[in-house]
Amino acid sequence: MAEHGHGHEPPLPRLGLGRSHHLAILDRTAFPHPIHLHGHAFRVLARNGREEPGRPRRDTVLVAPGERVEVALVADDSGLRMSHRHVLEHQGSGMMPLVEVIRGRLPVPLARRALLLAATAALAPRAAAAAQLVEIWKLRGCGCCTLWARHLEAQGFSTRTSEHADLAPIRARLGIPEALAGCHSARLADLSIEGHVPALAIRRLLADRPQWVRGLAVPGMPAGSPGMPSPTPERYDVLAFGTGGRVERFMTFVGERPVRAARSSKRPAGP
Repeated sequence: MAEHGHGHEPPLPRLGLGRSHHLAILDRTAFPHPIHLHGHAFRVLARNGREEPGRPRRDTVLVAPGERVEVALVADDSGLRMSHRHVLEHQGSGMMPLVEVIRGRLPVPLARRALLLAATAALAPRAAAAAQLVEIWKLRGCGCCTLWARHLEAQGFSTRTSEHADLAPIRARLGIPEALAGCHSARLADLSIEGHVPALAIRRLLADRPQWVRGLAVPGMPAGSPGMPSPTPERYDVLAFGTGGRVERFMTFVGERPVRAARSSKRPAGP
């Protein structure tokens, strides 16, 4: 399916009301995108040909760069429906194609239909120009902090780094609990970041941020996390923290690979 803006191009694909459909979502951009189809929920069947454990039911799915995600749904809400990313600047660039759910018989069999969500060449410079600045404060002489900054840059962020002998005053200013301390602190707009947080977790939070969340943290220095290369990566949690000392698991990774995206019940920050 071609990308559509907000005009009146023919809406494709056309889905039959009350029928089951198997769609493939392909991200041909350099960035992960959370994809949502208005008025519908779906089951995530597979990623890059590998079955998704449990085939979870979702209303939004995060698609990584170059990833193909297969979903199944019953089209039960007729009319024009937007399939879009929960990233406002991408919607404003026209990256919001239309899908039409129609009554009656379809003109051609559409049991399987590919929904290709790809940025055009014209949109690529625009995305690069919108690179978000991450301000980084790191301990003097810390090399892993520099590698973490390079990880962010490789994922489309821009960075600015300064070195310090003590980060505790900076964490206090950013509202980062000491119990979550790592070897560097950072700020992206009004979001505070502590430690070796993967860029994927940052982008996921930017796309769908609960009101209470002030930032993300990876306490300590887990082996295999971005900036901490290791042949034996550890499993670790990315924690969301916010108002009233609230801390929750936001995502779980092994190295740079996400293994869980569900949030846990809240627990207080503490030693």
